[in-house]
Amino acid sequence: MMLKSTTLTSLVTLSLLVIFLTFSHATPVPCSPVGVAKFDILGGQIKFTQVDATNVQIEGQLTRGITDTNAELYHALIGNSIDLTFAQLCVVITPPGTNPFKSVIPGNVTSLIDQTLTITKRDIIDVTLDSALIESEQLGKAKRRIIA
Repeated sequence: MMLKSTTLTSLVTLSLLVIFLTFSHATPVPCSPVGVAKFDILGGQIKFTQVDATNVQIEGQLTRGITDTNAELYHALIGNSIDLTFAQLCVVITPPGTNPFKSVIPGNVTSLIDQTLTITKRDIIDVTLDSALIESEQLGKAKRRIIA
């Protein structure tokens, strides 16, 4: 009887020791910076995620207001410095919007936060279709918690 009790106690102690050692050395997973621009008129959002030290992944979908299938006519303007056509971003247009898209561009998400993302159509004249502020996704979640 004494042998069973000692063996059980030893197994429990060993199990707790293994669990403690496993989780005490766990490192937190680093969060990549994320920015999101939500469009009211065009319906949808575009998300910016840092994928490595020098590249940003852009992914999103717009659900209305995109009427011409020529992706060269539509531009995404970020602040005053970045001007990319939908063709450069590999956006496939299926009126009245776009298919979900994903593309990688050089850059840093932190420098994009608080910049304005403007979608324009450049045909005979330039027309601004919609604009949205690129917000930090973590900041956006904090704002929703405060409001709720």
